[in-house]
Amino acid sequence: MFVATTAIGFALSGCKSDKVAPPASATLQPVPAPADHVADVFVPTPDATWQQMRTKLGGPMALLPATFPGAVVTMLGLTPQLLEQIDANVPALGVMTDDGKRLTMVMGVHVRDGARTVTLLTEGADAKYTARADPSGVTVLDPKPTNTARAAALGVAGNYLLSGETADDLIRCGPYVSRTLPTRPPEKGHVVVVAPRAALAGPLAKRIRDGWASMRKDKEEQDRKDREAHGGKAPDFGDPTAALADVDTKVSRLAALLGDLEAARATLGLDASGVHVRLDLTPAAGGGPASQEFAAMVTGDTAPLLSLPRSTVFGMVLRDSAPIRQQSAADQARSIASILGERIAPADREKVGAALDLWAKGRGDWLSASFDATTDGKVFVVQGAVADQKQLDSAIRAILDLVSVPAFQAPIEHHFGKVAIGKPAAAEGAQVVRVKREQKGKDGKPDRSEFDIGWNVGEKDASFSLVVSQDAKSWYKQQRAAPDQSVAARPDLSAMLTGLGNDVAFALFVEPMRLLTSVTMRAPKAEAPAAPMVFAYGGNPSAAWFRIDMADDAAREVVKMLSRR
Repeated sequence: MFVATTAIGFALSGCKSDKVAPPASATLQPVPAPADHVADVFVPTPDATWQQMRTKLGGPMALLPATFPGAVVTMLGLTPQLLEQIDANVPALGVMTDDGKRLTMVMGVHVRDGARTVTLLTEGADAKYTARADPSGVTVLDPKPTNTARAAALGVAGNYLLSGETADDLIRCGPYVSRTLPTRPPEKGHVVVVAPRAALAGPLAKRIRDGWASMRKDKEEQDRKDREAHGGKAPDFGDPTAALADVDTKVSRLAALLGDLEAARATLGLDASGVHVRLDLTPAAGGGPASQEFAAMVTGDTAPLLSLPRSTVFGMVLRDSAPIRQQSAADQARSIASILGERIAPADREKVGAALDLWAKGRGDWLSASFDATTDGKVFVVQGAVADQKQLDSAIRAILDLVSVPAFQAPIEHHFGKVAIGKPAAAEGAQVVRVKREQKGKDGKPDRSEFDIGWNVGEKDASFSLVVSQDAKSWYKQQRAAPDQSVAARPDLSAMLTGLGNDVAFALFVEPMRLLTSVTMRAPKAEAPAAPMVFAYGGNPSAAWFRIDMADDAAREVVKMLSRR
Protein backbone atom coordinates (compact mmCIF):
# COMPACT_ATOMS: atom_id res chain seq x y z
CA MET A 1 0.00 0.00 0.00
CA PHE A 2 1.27 3.45 -0.88
CA VAL A 3 1.28 5.96 1.99
CA ALA A 4 2.58 9.43 1.21
CA THR A 5 5.06 10.85 3.71
CA THR A 6 5.86 14.46 4.27
CA ALA A 7 7.24 16.67 7.05
CA ILE A 8 4.70 17.98 9.49
CA GLY A 9 4.83 21.62 10.57
CA PHE A 10 4.35 22.78 14.09
CA ALA A 11 2.97 26.12 15.15
CA LEU A 12 4.89 28.47 17.34
CA SER A 13 4.40 27.68 21.00
CA GLY A 14 1.82 29.83 22.73
CA CYS A 15 1.09 30.70 26.29
CA LYS A 16 -1.13 27.62 26.71
CA SER A 17 0.42 24.75 24.76
CA ASP A 18 2.18 23.63 21.62
CA LYS A 19 -0.25 23.31 18.67
CA VAL A 20 0.00 20.57 16.08
CA ALA A 21 -0.81 22.17 12.71
CA PRO A 22 -1.16 20.64 9.25
CA PRO A 23 1.23 21.82 6.54
CA ALA A 24 -0.05 24.42 4.09
CA SER A 25 -1.67 22.65 1.14
CA ALA A 26 0.04 24.93 -1.36
CA THR A 27 3.45 23.44 -0.46
CA LEU A 28 2.40 19.80 -0.85
CA GLN A 29 2.77 17.83 -4.08
CA PRO A 30 0.09 15.48 -5.51
CA VAL A 31 0.34 11.80 -4.56
CA PRO A 32 -0.89 8.60 -6.28
CA ALA A 33 -4.28 7.12 -5.50
CA PRO A 34 -4.48 4.86 -2.44
CA ALA A 35 -4.43 1.09 -2.78
CA ASP A 36 -7.73 -0.53 -3.78
CA HIS A 37 -8.85 2.77 -5.30
CA VAL A 38 -12.44 2.62 -6.58
CA ALA A 39 -13.59 6.15 -7.37
CA ASP A 40 -13.14 9.87 -6.79
CA VAL A 41 -16.00 12.01 -5.48
CA PHE A 42 -16.54 15.69 -6.32
CA VAL A 43 -19.16 18.10 -4.94
CA PRO A 44 -18.39 21.26 -6.94
CA THR A 45 -20.81 23.60 -5.10
CA PRO A 46 -21.41 22.13 -1.61
CA ASP A 47 -23.71 24.83 -0.22
CA ALA A 48 -25.97 25.08 -3.28
CA THR A 49 -26.10 21.30 -3.61
CA TRP A 50 -26.97 20.77 0.05
CA GLN A 51 -29.72 23.38 0.02
CA GLN A 52 -31.33 21.89 -3.10
CA MET A 53 -31.09 18.32 -1.81
CA ARG A 54 -32.55 19.31 1.53
CA THR A 55 -35.48 21.06 -0.15
CA LYS A 56 -36.14 18.38 -2.77
CA LEU A 57 -35.61 15.20 -0.77
CA GLY A 58 -36.86 16.23 2.64
CA GLY A 59 -37.03 13.37 5.13
CA PRO A 60 -34.19 13.37 7.70
CA MET A 61 -32.42 16.10 5.70
CA ALA A 62 -35.19 18.58 6.50
CA LEU A 63 -34.30 18.30 10.19
CA LEU A 64 -30.73 19.47 9.57
CA PRO A 65 -29.51 23.08 9.20
CA ALA A 66 -30.20 24.84 5.92
CA THR A 67 -26.56 25.64 5.13
CA PHE A 68 -23.73 23.26 4.26
CA PRO A 69 -21.44 24.42 7.11
CA GLY A 70 -24.29 24.02 9.58
CA ALA A 71 -25.08 20.52 8.29
CA VAL A 72 -21.41 19.44 8.54
CA VAL A 73 -21.05 20.74 12.09
CA THR A 74 -24.32 19.12 13.17
CA MET A 75 -23.77 15.71 11.53
CA LEU A 76 -20.19 15.41 12.83
CA GLY A 77 -21.05 16.77 16.28
CA LEU A 78 -18.50 19.61 16.12
CA THR A 79 -18.25 22.92 17.90
CA PRO A 80 -20.31 25.77 16.37
CA GLN A 81 -17.12 27.84 16.34
CA LEU A 82 -16.10 25.79 13.29
CA LEU A 83 -18.89 27.28 11.17
CA GLU A 84 -16.75 30.24 10.18
CA GLN A 85 -13.98 27.93 8.97
CA ILE A 86 -15.96 25.72 6.58
CA ASP A 87 -15.77 27.07 3.03
CA ALA A 88 -19.12 26.25 1.48
CA ASN A 89 -18.22 27.46 -2.01
CA VAL A 90 -15.04 25.43 -2.57
CA PRO A 91 -15.55 21.85 -3.87
CA ALA A 92 -15.84 19.06 -1.32
CA LEU A 93 -13.73 16.08 -2.38
CA GLY A 94 -13.60 12.38 -1.57
CA VAL A 95 -12.19 8.99 -2.48
CA MET A 96 -13.62 5.49 -2.27
CA THR A 97 -11.62 2.28 -1.78
CA ASP A 98 -12.57 -1.39 -1.65
CA ASP A 99 -10.26 -4.16 -0.39
CA GLY A 100 -12.88 -6.84 -0.98
CA LYS A 101 -13.97 -6.84 2.66
CA ARG A 102 -14.85 -3.23 3.26
CA LEU A 103 -16.00 -0.38 1.02
CA THR A 104 -14.74 2.88 2.51
CA MET A 105 -15.04 6.57 1.71
CA VAL A 106 -13.00 9.49 3.00
CA MET A 107 -14.43 12.96 2.37
CA GLY A 108 -12.64 16.29 2.59
CA VAL A 109 -14.36 19.63 3.26
CA HIS A 110 -12.34 22.76 2.51
CA VAL A 111 -11.63 25.01 5.48
CA ARG A 112 -10.20 28.51 5.43
CA ASP A 113 -7.35 27.69 7.81
CA GLY A 114 -6.36 24.13 8.65
CA ALA A 115 -4.27 25.12 11.67
CA ARG A 116 -7.10 27.19 13.09
CA THR A 117 -9.49 24.27 12.58
CA VAL A 118 -7.22 21.98 14.60
CA THR A 119 -7.02 24.58 17.35
CA LEU A 120 -10.80 24.99 17.54
CA LEU A 121 -11.31 21.24 17.86
CA THR A 122 -8.49 20.43 20.30
CA GLU A 123 -8.12 23.39 22.67
CA GLY A 124 -10.30 24.79 25.39
CA ALA A 125 -12.12 23.32 28.35
CA ASP A 126 -14.80 21.74 26.17
CA ALA A 127 -12.47 20.33 23.49
CA LYS A 128 -13.47 16.80 22.43
CA TYR A 129 -10.30 15.89 20.50
CA THR A 130 -6.53 15.73 20.78
CA ALA A 131 -4.24 16.28 17.78
CA ARG A 132 -1.86 13.56 16.61
CA ALA A 133 0.55 14.29 13.76
CA ASP A 134 1.03 11.40 11.36
CA PRO A 135 3.97 11.12 8.92
CA SER A 136 1.46 10.95 6.06
CA GLY A 137 0.74 14.63 6.52
CA VAL A 138 -2.62 14.04 8.18
CA THR A 139 -3.31 15.48 11.62
CA VAL A 140 -5.55 12.85 13.22
CA LEU A 141 -8.08 14.18 15.69
CA ASP A 142 -8.31 11.46 18.32
CA PRO A 143 -11.49 11.62 20.43
CA LYS A 144 -11.04 12.12 24.13
CA PRO A 145 -12.40 9.33 26.37
CA THR A 146 -15.38 11.52 27.24
CA ASN A 147 -16.32 11.89 23.53
CA THR A 148 -18.54 8.85 23.13
CA ALA A 149 -20.93 10.35 20.58
CA ARG A 150 -18.54 10.94 17.68
CA ALA A 151 -20.07 10.32 14.26
CA ALA A 152 -16.86 9.61 12.30
CA ALA A 153 -13.09 9.59 12.46
CA LEU A 154 -11.77 13.11 11.88
CA GLY A 155 -8.53 14.64 10.71
CA VAL A 156 -7.06 17.66 8.98
CA ALA A 157 -4.68 17.69 6.01
CA GLY A 158 -3.66 21.03 4.55
CA ASN A 159 -6.84 23.07 4.42
CA TYR A 160 -9.20 20.10 4.37
CA LEU A 161 -11.24 18.70 7.22
CA LEU A 162 -11.32 14.94 6.63
CA SER A 163 -13.94 12.42 7.76
CA GLY A 164 -14.02 8.66 7.38
CA GLU A 165 -14.81 5.43 9.17
CA THR A 166 -11.45 4.97 10.89
CA ALA A 167 -8.29 6.99 11.56
CA ASP A 168 -6.35 4.51 9.42
CA ASP A 169 -8.64 5.37 6.51
CA LEU A 170 -7.80 9.06 6.94
CA ILE A 171 -4.06 8.36 7.01
CA ARG A 172 -4.28 6.11 3.96
CA CYS A 173 -6.56 8.31 1.84
CA GLY A 174 -6.26 11.82 3.28
CA PRO A 175 -3.14 12.89 1.34
CA TYR A 176 -4.80 11.94 -1.96
CA VAL A 177 -7.97 13.86 -1.05
CA SER A 178 -6.17 17.00 0.13
CA ARG A 179 -3.23 17.09 -2.29
CA THR A 180 -4.20 15.35 -5.54
CA LEU A 181 -7.93 15.85 -6.07
CA PRO A 182 -7.76 19.68 -5.77
CA THR A 183 -5.49 19.70 -8.85
CA ARG A 184 -8.12 18.01 -11.06
CA PRO A 185 -10.10 20.07 -13.60
CA PRO A 186 -13.43 21.43 -12.29
CA GLU A 187 -16.37 19.06 -12.58
CA LYS A 188 -19.90 19.94 -13.71
CA GLY A 189 -22.87 18.66 -11.75
CA HIS A 190 -24.02 18.68 -8.15
CA VAL A 191 -22.25 15.43 -7.25
CA VAL A 192 -19.81 13.61 -9.55
CA VAL A 193 -18.23 10.18 -9.00
CA VAL A 194 -15.46 9.05 -11.37
CA ALA A 195 -14.11 5.47 -11.54
CA PRO A 196 -10.95 4.76 -13.61
CA ARG A 197 -10.22 1.62 -15.60
CA ALA A 198 -8.06 0.01 -12.91
CA ALA A 199 -10.92 0.26 -10.42
CA LEU A 200 -13.54 -1.04 -12.87
CA ALA A 201 -11.44 -4.05 -13.87
CA GLY A 202 -10.21 -4.63 -10.32
CA PRO A 203 -12.19 -3.95 -7.13
CA LEU A 204 -15.59 -3.28 -8.76
CA ALA A 205 -15.56 -6.34 -11.03
CA LYS A 206 -14.31 -8.44 -8.12
CA ARG A 207 -17.07 -7.22 -5.83
CA ILE A 208 -19.71 -8.19 -8.42
CA ARG A 209 -18.17 -11.64 -8.89
CA ASP A 210 -17.74 -12.21 -5.15
CA GLY A 211 -21.22 -10.91 -4.35
CA TRP A 212 -22.80 -13.27 -6.87
CA ALA A 213 -20.65 -16.19 -5.69
CA SER A 214 -21.89 -15.65 -2.13
CA MET A 215 -25.50 -15.38 -3.25
CA ARG A 216 -25.18 -18.47 -5.43
CA LYS A 217 -23.74 -20.45 -2.54
CA ASP A 218 -26.69 -19.45 -0.35
CA LYS A 219 -29.21 -20.44 -3.04
CA GLU A 220 -27.51 -23.80 -3.63
CA GLU A 221 -27.50 -24.47 0.10
CA GLN A 222 -31.21 -23.61 0.30
CA ASP A 223 -31.90 -25.94 -2.64
CA ARG A 224 -30.02 -28.75 -0.86
CA LYS A 225 -32.05 -28.25 2.32
CA ASP A 226 -35.32 -28.15 0.38
CA ARG A 227 -34.48 -31.43 -1.37
CA GLU A 228 -33.54 -33.07 1.94
CA ALA A 229 -36.81 -31.88 3.48
CA HIS A 230 -38.70 -33.58 0.64
CA GLY A 231 -36.82 -36.86 0.70
CA GLY A 232 -34.38 -35.91 -2.05
CA LYS A 233 -37.17 -35.00 -4.47
CA ALA A 234 -36.34 -32.36 -7.07
CA PRO A 235 -38.46 -29.16 -7.14
CA ASP A 236 -41.83 -29.53 -8.85
CA PHE A 237 -41.61 -26.79 -11.44
CA GLY A 238 -37.94 -26.17 -12.27
CA ASP A 239 -34.31 -26.84 -11.45
CA PRO A 240 -32.71 -23.97 -9.44
CA THR A 241 -29.24 -25.21 -10.36
CA ALA A 242 -29.88 -24.60 -14.04
CA ALA A 243 -31.32 -21.15 -13.33
CA LEU A 244 -28.26 -20.25 -11.25
CA ALA A 245 -25.97 -21.39 -14.06
CA ASP A 246 -27.80 -19.06 -16.44
CA VAL A 247 -27.35 -16.12 -14.07
CA ASP A 248 -23.71 -17.09 -13.60
CA THR A 249 -23.13 -16.60 -17.32
CA LYS A 250 -24.72 -13.15 -17.24
CA VAL A 251 -22.68 -12.05 -14.20
CA SER A 252 -19.45 -13.16 -15.91
CA ARG A 253 -20.45 -11.14 -18.96
CA LEU A 254 -21.11 -8.05 -16.83
CA ALA A 255 -17.74 -8.39 -15.07
CA ALA A 256 -15.98 -8.71 -18.43
CA LEU A 257 -17.74 -5.59 -19.71
CA LEU A 258 -16.71 -3.62 -16.61
CA GLY A 259 -13.12 -4.73 -17.09
CA ASP A 260 -13.14 -3.37 -20.64
CA LEU A 261 -14.22 0.16 -19.71
CA GLU A 262 -11.74 3.02 -19.80
CA ALA A 263 -13.77 5.07 -17.31
CA ALA A 264 -17.18 5.44 -15.71
CA ARG A 265 -18.63 8.76 -14.54
CA ALA A 266 -21.79 9.14 -12.45
CA THR A 267 -23.38 12.57 -12.13
CA LEU A 268 -26.18 13.70 -9.82
CA GLY A 269 -28.11 16.70 -11.11
CA LEU A 270 -30.89 18.72 -9.49
CA ASP A 271 -33.25 21.08 -11.29
CA ALA A 272 -36.84 22.24 -11.35
CA SER A 273 -38.07 19.01 -12.96
CA GLY A 274 -36.60 16.71 -10.33
CA VAL A 275 -33.54 14.62 -9.49
CA HIS A 276 -31.36 13.16 -12.24
CA VAL A 277 -28.61 10.53 -12.10
CA ARG A 278 -26.53 9.83 -15.21
CA LEU A 279 -23.81 7.20 -15.65
CA ASP A 280 -21.48 7.61 -18.64
CA LEU A 281 -19.36 4.65 -19.77
CA THR A 282 -16.36 4.94 -22.06
CA PRO A 283 -15.02 1.70 -23.62
CA ALA A 284 -11.30 0.99 -23.72
CA ALA A 285 -9.57 0.90 -27.08
CA GLY A 286 -9.14 -2.42 -28.84
CA GLY A 287 -12.68 -3.47 -29.75
CA GLY A 288 -13.27 -5.53 -26.59
CA PRO A 289 -16.55 -6.65 -24.94
CA ALA A 290 -17.64 -3.10 -24.05
CA SER A 291 -17.07 -1.74 -27.55
CA GLN A 292 -18.90 -4.73 -29.05
CA GLU A 293 -21.84 -4.32 -26.68
CA PHE A 294 -22.19 -0.59 -27.39
CA ALA A 295 -21.82 -1.04 -31.15
CA ALA A 296 -24.64 -3.62 -31.15
CA MET A 297 -27.17 -1.21 -29.62
CA VAL A 298 -30.14 -0.14 -31.72
CA THR A 299 -31.29 3.31 -30.66
CA GLY A 300 -34.03 5.79 -31.39
CA ASP A 301 -36.35 8.30 -29.70
CA THR A 302 -39.05 7.81 -27.07
CA ALA A 303 -42.02 8.40 -29.41
CA PRO A 304 -43.60 4.99 -28.56
CA LEU A 305 -43.87 6.07 -24.92
CA LEU A 306 -45.02 9.62 -25.64
CA SER A 307 -47.92 8.25 -27.69
CA LEU A 308 -49.30 6.14 -24.80
CA PRO A 309 -52.53 7.26 -23.07
CA ARG A 310 -52.02 9.97 -20.50
CA SER A 311 -53.33 7.75 -17.68
CA THR A 312 -50.60 5.10 -18.24
CA VAL A 313 -48.80 4.27 -14.97
CA PHE A 314 -46.10 2.02 -16.46
CA GLY A 315 -44.46 2.12 -19.87
CA MET A 316 -41.39 0.53 -21.42
CA VAL A 317 -39.74 0.58 -24.83
CA LEU A 318 -36.90 -1.64 -26.02
CA ARG A 319 -34.94 -1.49 -29.29
CA ASP A 320 -32.83 -4.30 -30.69
CA SER A 321 -31.67 -5.84 -33.98
CA ALA A 322 -32.75 -8.97 -35.81
CA PRO A 323 -29.52 -10.89 -34.99
CA ILE A 324 -29.88 -10.03 -31.29
CA ARG A 325 -33.54 -11.08 -31.26
CA GLN A 326 -32.79 -14.42 -32.87
CA GLN A 327 -29.83 -15.09 -30.56
CA SER A 328 -31.93 -14.13 -27.56
CA ALA A 329 -34.73 -16.47 -28.66
CA ALA A 330 -32.29 -19.37 -28.96
CA ASP A 331 -30.76 -18.57 -25.55
CA GLN A 332 -34.19 -18.36 -23.90
CA ALA A 333 -35.25 -21.68 -25.40
CA ARG A 334 -32.09 -23.36 -24.08
CA SER A 335 -32.54 -21.79 -20.63
CA ILE A 336 -36.16 -22.94 -20.39
CA ALA A 337 -35.23 -26.45 -21.46
CA SER A 338 -32.36 -26.52 -18.96
CA ILE A 339 -34.46 -25.26 -16.05
CA LEU A 340 -37.37 -27.60 -16.75
CA GLY A 341 -35.14 -30.59 -17.54
CA GLU A 342 -37.10 -33.83 -17.71
CA ARG A 343 -40.31 -32.00 -16.80
CA ILE A 344 -40.72 -30.92 -20.42
CA ALA A 345 -41.07 -33.47 -23.23
CA PRO A 346 -38.76 -33.23 -26.28
CA ALA A 347 -41.70 -32.34 -28.53
CA ASP A 348 -42.73 -29.53 -26.19
CA ARG A 349 -39.18 -28.21 -26.14
CA GLU A 350 -39.42 -27.88 -29.90
CA LYS A 351 -42.75 -26.05 -29.56
CA VAL A 352 -41.18 -23.54 -27.17
CA GLY A 353 -38.20 -23.01 -29.46
CA ALA A 354 -40.44 -22.62 -32.52
CA ALA A 355 -42.73 -20.08 -30.79
CA LEU A 356 -39.80 -17.95 -29.61
CA ASP A 357 -38.17 -18.15 -33.04
CA LEU A 358 -41.37 -16.98 -34.75
CA TRP A 359 -41.64 -14.11 -32.25
CA ALA A 360 -38.04 -13.03 -32.93
CA LYS A 361 -38.48 -13.14 -36.70
CA GLY A 362 -41.94 -11.61 -36.75
CA ARG A 363 -41.44 -8.47 -34.69
CA GLY A 364 -39.36 -5.47 -35.68
CA ASP A 365 -36.72 -3.30 -34.04
CA TRP A 366 -38.83 -1.75 -31.27
CA LEU A 367 -41.15 -3.21 -28.67
CA SER A 368 -43.15 -1.46 -25.95
CA ALA A 369 -45.24 -2.60 -23.00
CA SER A 370 -47.58 -0.52 -20.84
CA PHE A 371 -50.08 -0.77 -18.01
CA ASP A 372 -53.03 1.54 -17.59
CA ALA A 373 -55.77 1.55 -14.95
CA THR A 374 -58.88 3.63 -15.53
CA THR A 375 -62.51 3.50 -14.47
CA ASP A 376 -62.99 1.00 -17.32
CA GLY A 377 -60.54 -1.45 -15.77
CA LYS A 378 -56.92 -2.45 -15.99
CA VAL A 379 -55.26 -2.74 -19.38
CA PHE A 380 -51.90 -4.26 -20.29
CA VAL A 381 -50.70 -3.50 -23.81
CA VAL A 382 -47.73 -4.70 -25.86
CA GLN A 383 -46.96 -2.83 -29.07
CA GLY A 384 -44.11 -2.89 -31.54
CA ALA A 385 -42.78 -2.82 -35.03
CA VAL A 386 -43.60 -5.61 -37.51
CA ALA A 387 -40.93 -7.36 -39.54
CA ASP A 388 -43.09 -10.21 -40.90
CA GLN A 389 -46.85 -10.04 -40.46
CA LYS A 390 -47.53 -13.75 -40.97
CA GLN A 391 -44.78 -14.98 -38.68
CA LEU A 392 -45.74 -12.52 -35.93
CA ASP A 393 -49.41 -13.57 -36.01
CA SER A 394 -48.30 -17.21 -35.91
CA ALA A 395 -45.96 -16.41 -33.00
CA ILE A 396 -48.74 -14.93 -30.87
CA ARG A 397 -50.97 -17.94 -31.51
CA ALA A 398 -48.09 -20.33 -30.76
CA ILE A 399 -47.27 -18.57 -27.48
CA LEU A 400 -50.91 -18.79 -26.37
CA ASP A 401 -50.86 -22.51 -27.19
CA LEU A 402 -47.94 -23.01 -24.78
CA VAL A 403 -50.39 -22.68 -21.87
CA SER A 404 -51.49 -26.25 -22.63
CA VAL A 405 -47.93 -27.64 -22.41
CA PRO A 406 -47.87 -29.80 -19.21
CA ALA A 407 -44.56 -28.30 -18.01
CA PHE A 408 -46.18 -24.84 -18.01
CA GLN A 409 -49.71 -25.91 -17.18
CA ALA A 410 -48.79 -27.35 -13.77
CA PRO A 411 -47.17 -24.21 -12.29
CA ILE A 412 -49.89 -21.99 -13.83
CA GLU A 413 -52.62 -24.06 -12.14
CA HIS A 414 -50.66 -24.09 -8.87
CA HIS A 415 -50.31 -20.31 -8.69
CA PHE A 416 -53.27 -18.97 -10.67
CA GLY A 417 -55.74 -21.83 -11.12
CA LYS A 418 -57.02 -23.62 -14.20
CA VAL A 419 -56.88 -21.48 -17.33
CA ALA A 420 -58.91 -22.09 -20.46
CA ILE A 421 -58.32 -20.06 -23.64
CA GLY A 422 -61.14 -19.84 -26.18
CA LYS A 423 -60.86 -19.75 -29.94
CA PRO A 424 -59.88 -16.51 -31.72
CA ALA A 425 -62.71 -14.40 -33.13
CA ALA A 426 -62.47 -11.31 -35.34
CA ALA A 427 -63.60 -8.05 -33.72
CA GLU A 428 -62.82 -4.39 -34.51
CA GLY A 429 -60.06 -5.40 -36.91
CA ALA A 430 -58.35 -7.58 -34.28
CA GLN A 431 -58.32 -11.21 -33.18
CA VAL A 432 -59.75 -11.73 -29.67
CA VAL A 433 -59.80 -14.76 -27.39
CA ARG A 434 -61.68 -15.08 -24.08
CA VAL A 435 -59.68 -16.44 -21.16
CA LYS A 436 -61.41 -18.10 -18.22
CA ARG A 437 -59.68 -18.81 -14.90
CA GLU A 438 -60.93 -20.84 -11.96
CA GLN A 439 -59.20 -21.50 -8.64
CA LYS A 440 -60.33 -22.71 -5.25
CA GLY A 441 -60.46 -19.75 -2.88
CA LYS A 442 -59.31 -19.63 0.73
CA ASP A 443 -62.88 -20.27 1.85
CA GLY A 444 -63.07 -23.35 -0.35
CA LYS A 445 -65.42 -21.71 -2.82
CA PRO A 446 -64.52 -21.31 -6.52
CA ASP A 447 -62.72 -18.08 -7.44
CA ARG A 448 -63.48 -17.29 -11.08
CA SER A 449 -62.49 -14.51 -13.44
CA GLU A 450 -62.51 -13.79 -17.16
CA PHE A 451 -60.63 -11.43 -19.44
CA ASP A 452 -59.75 -10.91 -23.11
CA ILE A 453 -56.52 -11.16 -25.04
CA GLY A 454 -56.65 -9.35 -28.35
CA TRP A 455 -54.07 -8.67 -31.04
CA ASN A 456 -53.81 -6.79 -34.29
CA VAL A 457 -50.82 -7.30 -36.58
CA GLY A 458 -50.16 -4.71 -39.24
CA GLU A 459 -48.15 -5.25 -42.37
CA LYS A 460 -44.36 -5.00 -42.58
CA ASP A 461 -42.95 -1.63 -41.40
CA ALA A 462 -46.24 -1.01 -39.58
CA SER A 463 -46.94 -1.84 -35.94
CA PHE A 464 -48.81 -4.45 -33.95
CA SER A 465 -50.68 -4.41 -30.65
CA LEU A 466 -51.50 -7.12 -28.11
CA VAL A 467 -54.00 -6.21 -25.39
CA VAL A 468 -54.97 -7.91 -22.12
CA SER A 469 -58.12 -6.37 -20.62
CA GLN A 470 -61.64 -7.12 -19.51
CA ASP A 471 -62.96 -6.07 -22.91
CA ALA A 472 -60.41 -6.03 -25.73
CA LYS A 473 -63.10 -5.26 -28.30
CA SER A 474 -63.94 -1.97 -26.57
CA TRP A 475 -60.27 -1.09 -26.29
CA TYR A 476 -59.75 -1.48 -30.05
CA LYS A 477 -62.95 0.41 -30.79
CA GLN A 478 -61.88 3.36 -28.63
CA GLN A 479 -58.45 3.41 -30.21
CA ARG A 480 -59.95 3.57 -33.67
CA ALA A 481 -62.60 6.17 -32.83
CA ALA A 482 -60.83 8.77 -30.68
CA PRO A 483 -57.31 8.25 -29.31
CA ASP A 484 -56.86 9.24 -25.68
CA GLN A 485 -54.85 12.24 -24.61
CA SER A 486 -51.27 11.06 -24.64
CA VAL A 487 -48.28 11.10 -22.32
CA ALA A 488 -46.85 13.83 -24.57
CA ALA A 489 -49.47 16.18 -23.08
CA ARG A 490 -48.02 15.72 -19.57
CA PRO A 491 -45.35 18.40 -19.03
CA ASP A 492 -43.52 16.55 -16.24
CA LEU A 493 -43.21 13.12 -17.83
CA SER A 494 -42.84 14.27 -21.43
CA ALA A 495 -39.93 16.54 -20.43
CA MET A 496 -38.15 13.58 -18.86
CA LEU A 497 -38.72 11.35 -21.89
CA THR A 498 -37.83 13.87 -24.58
CA GLY A 499 -34.78 14.85 -22.52
CA LEU A 500 -33.34 11.38 -23.09
CA GLY A 501 -32.61 12.31 -26.72
CA ASN A 502 -32.60 10.19 -29.87
CA ASP A 503 -30.03 7.54 -28.89
CA VAL A 504 -32.23 5.52 -26.52
CA ALA A 505 -31.93 1.72 -26.55
CA PHE A 506 -34.22 1.13 -23.55
CA ALA A 507 -36.51 3.38 -21.52
CA LEU A 508 -38.98 2.66 -18.74
CA PHE A 509 -41.21 5.01 -16.82
CA VAL A 510 -43.34 4.22 -13.81
CA GLU A 511 -45.64 6.11 -11.49
CA PRO A 512 -44.89 4.11 -8.28
CA MET A 513 -47.69 5.45 -6.10
CA ARG A 514 -50.32 5.31 -8.84
CA LEU A 515 -49.19 1.86 -9.95
CA LEU A 516 -49.39 0.52 -6.39
CA THR A 517 -52.88 1.93 -6.03
CA SER A 518 -53.93 0.48 -9.39
CA VAL A 519 -52.67 -3.00 -8.61
CA THR A 520 -53.93 -3.27 -5.04
CA MET A 521 -57.31 -1.58 -5.35
CA ARG A 522 -60.19 -3.29 -7.14
CA ALA A 523 -61.95 0.02 -7.68
CA PRO A 524 -60.19 3.31 -8.42
CA LYS A 525 -60.04 5.69 -5.45
CA ALA A 526 -58.65 9.20 -5.11
CA GLU A 527 -55.85 9.55 -7.63
CA ALA A 528 -52.36 9.48 -6.14
CA PRO A 529 -50.13 12.47 -6.93
CA ALA A 530 -48.09 12.36 -10.12
CA ALA A 531 -44.51 11.36 -9.32
CA PRO A 532 -42.91 9.68 -12.35
CA MET A 533 -39.59 7.87 -12.43
CA VAL A 534 -37.69 7.14 -15.65
CA PHE A 535 -34.96 4.52 -16.16
CA ALA A 536 -33.12 4.43 -19.48
CA TYR A 537 -29.93 3.52 -21.28
CA GLY A 538 -28.53 4.13 -24.74
CA GLY A 539 -25.53 5.60 -26.52
CA ASN A 540 -23.35 4.86 -29.52
CA PRO A 541 -20.25 2.75 -30.32
CA SER A 542 -17.95 5.27 -28.60
CA ALA A 543 -19.89 5.65 -25.34
CA ALA A 544 -22.93 4.41 -23.46
CA TRP A 545 -25.10 6.02 -20.80
CA PHE A 546 -27.60 5.04 -18.12
CA ARG A 547 -30.08 7.48 -16.60
CA ILE A 548 -32.49 7.67 -13.69
CA ASP A 549 -34.81 10.68 -13.57
CA MET A 550 -37.23 11.19 -10.68
CA ALA A 551 -39.83 13.78 -9.82
CA ASP A 552 -39.25 15.32 -6.40
CA ASP A 553 -42.07 13.32 -4.76
CA ALA A 554 -40.68 10.06 -6.14
CA ALA A 555 -37.19 10.94 -4.91
CA ARG A 556 -38.59 11.65 -1.44
CA GLU A 557 -40.22 8.22 -1.35
CA VAL A 558 -36.90 6.61 -2.30
CA VAL A 559 -35.15 8.48 0.54
CA LYS A 560 -37.84 7.36 3.00
CA MET A 561 -37.47 3.75 1.88
CA LEU A 562 -33.68 3.84 2.21
CA SER A 563 -33.86 5.51 5.63
CA ARG A 564 -35.97 2.61 6.95
CA ARG A 565 -33.31 0.06 6.07
